[in-house]
Amino acid sequence: MLAGAAVIATTMAIYPATATNAFGSGTASKTKKCDSASACTAASNSGGGAGLAGFNTGFGDGVDGNSNNNNGLGGTTFNPSNTNGGRSGVYGVDASTDGGNGNVGVTGASGGAGTGVRGQSVSGVGVVGWSSYGVAIQGFALGGEPAMEGVSDSQSPGVLADGGTSSDSGGLSLEAIQSNGTPEFWVTNDGNAHVAGLIYTHGSCSKGCDRTRGERVVSYTAQTSFPTIEDVGEGQLAGGQARIPIDAALARAIDQGSYVVFVTPEGESRGLYVTDKNPNGFTVAENQGGHSNIAFGYRIVAKPYGVKAARLPVAATAKVPKAVRPAR
Repeated sequence: MLAGAAVIATTMAIYPATATNAFGSGTASKTKKCDSASACTAASNSGGGAGLAGFNTGFGDGVDGNSNNNNGLGGTTFNPSNTNGGRSGVYGVDASTDGGNGNVGVTGASGGAGTGVRGQSVSGVGVVGWSSYGVAIQGFALGGEPAMEGVSDSQSPGVLADGGTSSDSGGLSLEAIQSNGTPEFWVTNDGNAHVAGLIYTHGSCSKGCDRTRGERVVSYTAQTSFPTIEDVGEGQLAGGQARIPIDAALARAIDQGSYVVFVTPEGESRGLYVTDKNPNGFTVAENQGGHSNIAFGYRIVAKPYGVKAARLPVAATAKVPKAVRPAR
């Protein structure tokens, strides 16, 4: 990951504290005016201290930056991170010691339709959130818009969730919860996805549509008591029998010690049955030694290779993080 913190905050809150003069033009007891492309006031320090510092022992802000037509406050670092480790252009710390969780290391707010906080990078990470015990990054929306949104105009993901190792089946890589904390959707670190409700699919009307009206229709997935993998096909009896080979790709993907075959005759017969099953195929024959030459359809249901999931296990409750949500 990163050698140092691009964004470091010791706590986050849904309703963060805002600067007392965040949206005002600001006034000062002493003001230096200038008309220059350079800063009116500058301070330079070649030692380990700050170039410029502001302190307030009352209830005002330590430093305010305001601009009518540009950034209110700009921070830039030229630190060689390969040598010194990561540093920040703007760094905010909550140094309170009373145990409260209402403070914020860095706050961004917009009084209109603008963006409260934006992270941008040419080749690195735009926004990073780290937390030892709490939520690293949290979004909360009061209106009808999403609390958090990820967009990508390339082949990279809009949102990337990075969990633990694949052997950590109890850890979570991704989770969606209801407002009361009940899990709706979660993905464990071993790659298994869990859904509390139904799965609906949507897309263009080139497939899965009403062919006469061209409208998308809702379809549902089947529910099974344990994981299965299926295949379907058709065959033709010759003198009452037919040998059906199992496709090699399917044979490599299933537990070959256990599979079942369902057959459907597509013509009159004395009935069909399945015999001589082995990892390479099976035989379909007519009852009572019949010699029909009818076509038939078949469906193979097998257990996926290497899957050891239990049959109808009791659903475990996902680990829901205790998000900081102060009263409104």
